[in-house]
Amino acid sequence: MTATLSPSFRLVTQPGTVEPHPASLSPDVDELIPKTTTDWELFAQTVRVVDATTTDREQLSHKLKLYDWWSIWNQLVFRSSLKPNFLSVESADYGRWLGLCRMAPVRQICISLAAYSSRKSLDDEGGARHHSATVSSNQRPVQFADLMPLEWNACLVLLHEMIHDCLFSSIGLHKHEDEFWAAMCNMVGRDVLGVPLNYGGLIKRKIALKDHNGNVVMQPHAEGKRDEEGNVIMVPKRQVVWTQESEPSFNNEFRTAEVEEMRCFPYLKDDPFIDMHTTVLIKGKAVQKNKGLPVVIPPQF
Repeated sequence: MTATLSPSFRLVTQPGTVEPHPASLSPDVDELIPKTTTDWELFAQTVRVVDATTTDREQLSHKLKLYDWWSIWNQLVFRSSLKPNFLSVESADYGRWLGLCRMAPVRQICISLAAYSSRKSLDDEGGARHHSATVSSNQRPVQFADLMPLEWNACLVLLHEMIHDCLFSSIGLHKHEDEFWAAMCNMVGRDVLGVPLNYGGLIKRKIALKDHNGNVVMQPHAEGKRDEEGNVIMVPKRQVVWTQESEPSFNNEFRTAEVEEMRCFPYLKDDPFIDMHTTVLIKGKAVQKNKGLPVVIPPQF
């Protein structure tokens, strides 16, 4: 199907021209991908509205690229099932965020300018000329081969938010640490992008407690067990090494994703893009609560 758009913009990749990745058809994610079909005419109408109401041509160019990327990801990994969103590039500061997914009052995905660079404006090629940080932990689908490095970062932040949108539609409320998020990360990250991680749902580590009979039992603490630095410890729900009799859901050659790698999917914890947007607090109430030790705050998206 061809989306009829305004004269000033045409999708680089038309709806209906991208074959779904084989991994996206896995029964492991059948219940996580909505049983709906994207209304591509509504998608085209949304693009026309954005085109007609955005006066800044530079901002418009970046917004329209988001729609192109959304179309590709939707076809490649979401079986052309997602409902069209309003997509926007935001210059306002909302804390340490890179992307937001909203369901109300309208469906909207916001990408922060920080997702493109460490500056508050973009250059003509969609990146920061003075900054070389770029994703190094995954492979690009051929449809994104020509993106500038920092455009690719923003494209991955969009993908992250689209997974949220997908799960809101199929599951409802979810968390970065649950098994639903982990299943989508395994499909999209490990199997499509080649990220060398196994993603598993996380739980707070159990601690020894005594029951009313005085017997020691292991139960999750309400606030989670904490390490020496005061951080809540979380561990995978599922084992990493699988036997031949079990389903090969995990790749035994890969390690298990850590908490921050679940929250910052699809990046590795030492990726320069994540390091660039990580804040380290050395004073304030958060540091005081952490026994005077620095508090590391990764980017939020």
